[in-house]
This record gives sequence, C-alpha cells and structure tokens, in this order.
Amino acid sequence: MRKICVIGNSHVAAVKLAYDHQESLDNISFYAIPGAGAPNFVIDDNELVPLYEQDYGVTYPANLKEGDWVRSDIKNVESEGLSIQQYDAIFYLGVGLPAYRTHLKNSHHYIRLTGEPPCNNTGVVSESCFKAIFHHELMNTCNIQSLERLIAHFDRPIFISMAPIPSQDVLKQNDFPKWLSNPKKFLAWCYQIQKRYLTERFITTGKARWLFDEETSADEWHFTDKKYAAETDAWHMEQRYGDIVLSKISDKLVQL
Repeated sequence: MRKICVIGNSHVAAVKLAYDHQESLDNISFYAIPGAGAPNFVIDDNELVPLYEQDYGVTYPANLKEGDWVRSDIKNVESEGLSIQQYDAIFYLGVGLPAYRTHLKNSHHYIRLTGEPPCNNTGVVSESCFKAIFHHELMNTCNIQSLERLIAHFDRPIFISMAPIPSQDVLKQNDFPKWLSNPKKFLAWCYQIQKRYLTERFITTGKARWLFDEETSADEWHFTDKKYAAETDAWHMEQRYGDIVLSKISDKLVQL
C-alpha cells in the first residue's frame, strides 16, 4: 500500500477530521503549520523542518511558540524533522495567498481597483497594476516558496490544492473588507488569478499536479456552499469538505 503525507496549513484540519472518521484508508500521515501564508519550512538532508522566522510574511496564531508550531500525527516530528523520502506521494494543501482579512499585512489589502467605491487609507490602482502586485505577492508567499523547496528534494508525485473559497458568511465577518462593491465577483477574480499563476508555475512545467481539476464546492468560482464551512470562520471548512478532499486523494492514489 502506498504511503503518503498531507502537508499544508490550517486547511489540513478538515481533511484530518474526515480521515479520523473513516476506515478505508490507513496509510496517510499529516503535517500542518497553521498561519496565514504558512507553511514555511526548509529541507535539510531530506528532513523537513519549520522555518521559525517571524518576518517572512506569515501571520501565525498568537499562541504559537517554537516547539509547538507543527500539528501532526507523527511523533517528535517538529524537533526531529519530517523524513520526506519515506512517502510515495505528497498532497500539499492550502496553496496561495492568505485569507482576505483586514488585519493581515498583505499589500493587495491596502489598494482598490479603479471603479471600486472610495474607502479610507486605500490607494487606487489599475487592473494591470493590481495583477502585478498580486503576482509579486504570490511569488513571495511562504507556502509557495516552501513548495518550491519540497519539489527540489522530492522526485515523486506532488499534488497541490488551493485554499478553499470561503462561504458567503464571510460577508458577515468583522475582519472582511467592507469597501468591496462586489465581493463575490472580486473573490472569484482573485482565485482565478492565483490558479492561472499556479498552473503556469507548477502544473505546465510538470513540477506538480492538481488535486482537483477545478476547485471543488464553489459556484462558478464564487462562494463555497455553507454546509461545508465552519460556523466560526467562513474561510475554513469542516469534515464534509474534508470528505470530498479525502475522496479525491483516494482517486489520485489509484491512478499512480
């Protein structure tokens, strides 16, 4: 039976929850570092270890401290490292820019497109300028740079999946920008930009494969159905979403 590892950020939790409530798969390990823009890691002698630097563009949960960053079912993995060569395939989840929250210090949170209604402390830029800023942030996002390091040291299949699109309840959250005149359309556009970038950088070059041909559970790149999302945060999903991801992982394993 093939041995695989699911690596990512807080979006791994829904898949782990689904895995714990099923019996057909028993060969999956989980390794997650929570945080906006995470995971951030380096690979030293084929051992994957967290990069603890705080100034790399990752916003970590306030209670996170060295020695307690990694969420994993593998014993001592944070102190001893994750031996990646033991796996036949890796599934890398939550790729792309962090959630669109007002308190995160991403530059595209502080600008608005021409045609959007005015808002305080926000610059106005053209669509082409916004895309250039977006691409620059993508290139420098920790989870993408970490993916590049993983690809350089792992010669077996790597499947990637973007962070899920939030449910419509995101509009009710206090940390979601209120200046967007059409947030549904804007979020869809942002996800499309990311997917094209990731496809060009990783898929067409043969470095990685998509877990989903298209991101699942979203209505034409808009909002994810509320039944999949957590009640406390529209950006994060629950077990029902994890069930879908786990089913897709199982399908990909059959194809290997």
